[in-house]
Amino acid sequence: MRRLLVSATIVTVVLSCVSANFAVSSGSYDGKWSGQGAEKGDCGVLTVTLVISDSRITGTVSGKHGSPQIDSGAVNPDGRAKVYYAPKQGFQGTINFTGDKFVGQFATFCGVREVNGTRE
Repeated sequence: MRRLLVSATIVTVVLSCVSANFAVSSGSYDGKWSGQGAEKGDCGVLTVTLVISDSRITGTVSGKHGSPQIDSGAVNPDGRAKVYYAPKQGFQGTINFTGDKFVGQFATFCGVREVNGTRE
């Protein structure tokens, strides 16, 4: 009986720690974010709008050649993220969030573009 009580206590403590860690990290990047990348070639300025909810990313990657929706994306607890858009072209982007800022690398018709942005 004593072993069962000790085991139950250990399981409760472990689950509490896991639950608390998930609660802190799951929504820490939630909100609307936007940023721009400088003109490149005939592509003009690149504007990226991100909406994060429970670590899932939606939004658009807009430039002179279109404004594809982000099909899927997620941000990790450490602030690193990957997004996928324009499936016919197989475009994707990588993003690093730090505080209320982000830096991303987004594939476009004019090559990979750097975008700097902030939380709105």
